Amino acid sequence: MSNNLANVIFLPPNVTSKSHLIIKAIKRMNTLFIGQNKITLQTIDSTNNYAAKLIKMQGDDVPDGTVIMAQNQTEGRGQRSNVWHSEPHMNLLCSFILQPKTLEYG
Repeated sequence: MSNNLANVIFLPPNVTSKSHLIIKAIKRMNTLFIGQNKITLQTIDSTNNYAAKLIKMQGDDVPDGTVIMAQNQTEGRGQRSNVWHSEPHMNLLCSFILQPKTLEYG
């Protein structure tokens, strides 16, 4: 797995107006740390699986607030491992990696 997709947005030729608006909003994100590192994929089994593999491979080197987005998920999961289905290019499918290093410990 490579992190060379960071900050890259893929626009498929059949982008719907709904997904186009979501992608435009993501490109304009200006936050303190969430979304400063974006990984956007066309199709993935699960953004959560990708995030878990990325953390396993890179550990603390994964920037806090990394967002993994996909246009399509083939094995998406909802809460409590419920199956998640979504039409390609119709919804924002994403996972966030939050590993805050700035919090003080009690």
